[in-house]
Order: sequence, then structure tokens, then C-alpha cells
Amino acid sequence: MTTCPELFTSLLQHCVDNGVFARGVHVRPDDDLVESGLVDSMGLLMLASMIEDIYEVVIPEAVFVAELRTLARVAGYIELELRTGGAAHARALLVN
Repeated sequence: MTTCPELFTSLLQHCVDNGVFARGVHVRPDDDLVESGLVDSMGLLMLASMIEDIYEVVIPEAVFVAELRTLARVAGYIELELRTGGAAHARALLVN
């Protein structure tokens, strides 16, 4: 799943700004967020809540935990949701 670089960069910056990831921590797009120790269960909840607040995209918990274990996959899911009817203000992040 590929995403536009702007959305991935935006998501990563929001994660740092909102305390999901510590400042200065290097997060690669395909790092497993849980197995790498980047987030714990509370961090996943923070990430899901942040995505809902900022992008107005709700990710079902089962999908989030089972399928969206990397930031690249999360960004791809957000992008797909925005392209198919997500929040108007967040569509400005997408490159046509």
C-alpha cells in the first residue's frame, strides 16, 4: 500500500506533536509499531484518537490492531478513507 508522501509526513509529525512518539525517535514507514516498542496499547489508543480528531477517520479497533501495524499502513488507510469520502479539510493533504 503506497501513500502520498505529504500524508505520511503529516501523520508522523502529528504523532510527534501529540506525544504518540517521543521527539527524536526515528520511525521508518514499515516499522511494526508494537513489536519495535514504538507504542504500547495506550499508544495505539492515542494514535487512533488522534487520527479521529485530526483526519476525522475512524479506524475500527480490530482493523487497527490486526492490519495497521505500521505507520505506512495507517497512512494508507487514512488516505483511502479520505479519497472515498472522508473529511473535506483533510483532503487538502492529498496529492492528486
